[in-house]
Amino acid sequence: MNKEINTGKTFDSQFDFYYKEKFEKWTWYGKTKEEEFKHFLEIFPNIKKNEKILNAGFGNHTLLQSLGENYPTAEVYGIDACDIRNVKERLKDFKNIKIIQSDILDMPFKDNYFDKIWCCGVLHHTENPRKNFDELVKVLKNKGEIYIFIYRKKFNFYLELRRIFKNSHKWNRKKQYYISYIIAVLFYPIIFLKNIKTKPSLRTIAYYIYDSLSPQYNWRFDEKEIKEWFEQNNLEFKNLGNGEYLGIKNN
Repeated sequence: MNKEINTGKTFDSQFDFYYKEKFEKWTWYGKTKEEEFKHFLEIFPNIKKNEKILNAGFGNHTLLQSLGENYPTAEVYGIDACDIRNVKERLKDFKNIKIIQSDILDMPFKDNYFDKIWCCGVLHHTENPRKNFDELVKVLKNKGEIYIFIYRKKFNFYLELRRIFKNSHKWNRKKQYYISYIIAVLFYPIIFLKNIKTKPSLRTIAYYIYDSLSPQYNWRFDEKEIKEWFEQNNLEFKNLGNGEYLGIKNN
């Protein structure tokens, strides 16, 4: 547990920078609040009014807020190993949202509790991604659905930076912050042209770089490995592309 909490603490500075608008102002990894929720609905289009939904490793508050606004009778839970005070304050008026500081390996939930689990960009930053995934499946109901996004074993500019700067997670936070912006400025024209459809801002690119340089763990997996995780947990496996996977529990 302690190692996972320490992993969470490495993100406290990242979210502190985020809420002080040192990186993105109106987006979260390039998506607006509305775009993020739209993507959620593309994955889970049939949310029932009394379902139990878990956002495992919620990061910022925007998806939880959208769920609270659009599903007032659902039970919405958000867990994160980071400091949760900022998010709790922002969402204090939503009676159907419960915010809990916890890592995945120490969740305070019964087995077979949730109808939907959303875990986006979290598992690859844990010490043992497979073990964390297995714990999520335990709290998923039979016929429930789980979505994960996880880094793939293919070339990625941001992850390649981490390969070059192997010990960047040991740098102090200011150094990580300034180097993220220096690299973003140097490579901005190339990255922008490569992603011309989404037109990422300089702030978004710097945030992606910081997200690669600062965490202790940055694991990568291929489809075969992830499919094995799903099948060994009795989950119907769907590869949605770009590191996104959906499973339906069949016990």
